[in-house]
Amino acid sequence: MAIKDNYKKIDDSFETGFENKSNKEIVHIHRSTTNGYLREDISLEMNRRLIDEIEEFNKSSSKQTKKIINLTKWIIGLTIAMIFGVGFQIGLLLF
Repeated sequence: MAIKDNYKKIDDSFETGFENKSNKEIVHIHRSTTNGYLREDISLEMNRRLIDEIEEFNKSSSKQTKKIINLTKWIIGLTIAMIFGVGFQIGLLLF
């Protein structure tokens, strides 16, 4: 099993020449070329972008998870308060 975030330790300063191309342009070039070295450069750039997007997604999903957990805690608290309120009303009704 790979060590978490091990890829970040790689000092990758290699420029592929595709940093300013859009995703659609990169995919089109990748599909239309037969040059092996060019395809490797494109694949490298696509992997870099994918890693960046996955990291951004993980940050966003972590924020969303924290909000959902806090919301769940509030719902639990309000449910308990409602149970006590109903119990209090039943107690008033019976006594």
